Amino acid sequence: MAEEGLFTEEGLRQVKEKCPAFQSGLPERASFEDFVAQIPKDHPTVKSGIFDVQTAEGRTLYAAFSNIARELEGMEQNGRVATPPILAVEISGPAGVELANAMRESTKQVHRLAERSTFTKRFLRGQLSRQEYRVFLVALFHVYSSLETALQRNAQHPVISMIHFPHELNRVTALLQDLQFYYPEIPTSQLTDPNQTPIPPAVQDYCAAIQEAGDSNPELLVAHSYTRYLGDLSGGQILAKRLKVAILGIDETDPQWDSSEGTAFYAFPNIGNVDEFKTMYRDRLNELHVSTRGAEHIINEAVRAFELNINMFDAMGHMAEAETARSASKDVSPRSSRNPELRATTTRRDLLVVSLVVGVGVAGLMRYRDSTLVRRLASALRDWFHGMRG
Repeated sequence: MAEEGLFTEEGLRQVKEKCPAFQSGLPERASFEDFVAQIPKDHPTVKSGIFDVQTAEGRTLYAAFSNIARELEGMEQNGRVATPPILAVEISGPAGVELANAMRESTKQVHRLAERSTFTKRFLRGQLSRQEYRVFLVALFHVYSSLETALQRNAQHPVISMIHFPHELNRVTALLQDLQFYYPEIPTSQLTDPNQTPIPPAVQDYCAAIQEAGDSNPELLVAHSYTRYLGDLSGGQILAKRLKVAILGIDETDPQWDSSEGTAFYAFPNIGNVDEFKTMYRDRLNELHVSTRGAEHIINEAVRAFELNINMFDAMGHMAEAETARSASKDVSPRSSRNPELRATTTRRDLLVVSLVVGVGVAGLMRYRDSTLVRRLASALRDWFHGMRG
């Protein structure tokens, strides 16, 4: 049969018949790249991002087809019969894994751990001080700066473009407004400069994880976007109310209650109906065209994102405890400071009681092999012993 490029005569006839974009035919001896180049940019095939779908081997569909075409051409030139190889493509989305549901189910346990962190519980109880919250804002600035830079850099990626809503979701500008509100005495340029305001290691790790995802596998940014933004639109709204009452000293009867001054981070003025937006966002997640393996990587990264948040919360808690300890050291009890023997006896008694309690707790935790809990308990115990020794 006569051929035109990659197509037999019958194949070309079907292409022309079924797709108006190719009614005029293809260039003589067209390669796969030439074939794709002929497709109009507004064609549904191109707009769907199908050529960027990952195959089971980890290549894009475009690269896989291009490679197959070259192999077939080489076999033809050598006079061999070309048997097209089997291409394993695993596409999820509407016909596969519902990513939003899978991430929600897979992160339930670590999500609960984040909610039960000391820092989060104190926030929800309205126990954070103004100083603690403004230090937290600096940490959030670096996290969102990393996230939004990575998302913007990968905005044209077929997966990222589906969940990238900078106009509605970006938080860096709002965080700068809040930093100006809580640090009127310090320029924001100084607060956000790591050389002038050191970044806690846990926050550095979080930012590094986001940057690594954006550089090596942009699809993983879906997990970080999901973890932070949907959290801000959900539980973050509860935290905003606690913030207004406990730190800003206003209640729902106050005329300032609806103001975003001091709570700009939790305000989303470019989103009309928050519930409808969250539903749309989850629908977009479920429609993403990623391989089964890619979906698993995104889910695992979502779990990791929650763990990074927990580590950041713990770091904020430790910083607050250190500040409290410094303040307490300025007001030592006269009775204990004048009586070293009494202080030593009390310390030994506290060590005994706490060691027994912690021993029982660790034994119970090991039954569940929860590495995150064990790490956090071990860290807290270490800090406590250092404090007692000091």
